[in-house]
Amino acid sequence: MRRALLGAIVGAAMTLLAPASSAFAHPPAIVGGPAEKALAEEVADFRKRLAKAVADRDAKALRSFYADSYRHTHPNGRLDGKDARIALLLSGAAVIETAHAHDVVISVPNGWASAATGRSRIGAREVRWTVTYVRAGESWQVAAAHETAITAPR
Repeated sequence: MRRALLGAIVGAAMTLLAPASSAFAHPPAIVGGPAEKALAEEVADFRKRLAKAVADRDAKALRSFYADSYRHTHPNGRLDGKDARIALLLSGAAVIETAHAHDVVISVPNGWASAATGRSRIGAREVRWTVTYVRAGESWQVAAAHETAITAPR
């Protein structure tokens, strides 16, 4: 009898909790207006802190700013992971993280992911880039980046 009662209680609890637990499986709601603008400003601030860490050659900060699964796709198709990217940043090479950017658009459709697009001159070439950011606690991390060289129209 105790076993049957315990089974009934567990079954009832699971029935009550199932709808609530499925709600946690979905991403946060889409945001817009002032909420998206505030989140975009957070990402813009993060981009400034990242550029400062590169300028200061702060390896510890850079390691915290890039997700462990980070991937960067170069215009020639080469892929870099987190360690290779940080080594490049510390070398002083011209990179999108520190290049003057224009046509920058930061979108944050929810509170956990963001995309920034822009255009920069890296050395002698002009590139369009996309950087994906993800929420990491109270801040952001760079999850992925991609550069495409802009060539003259044919």
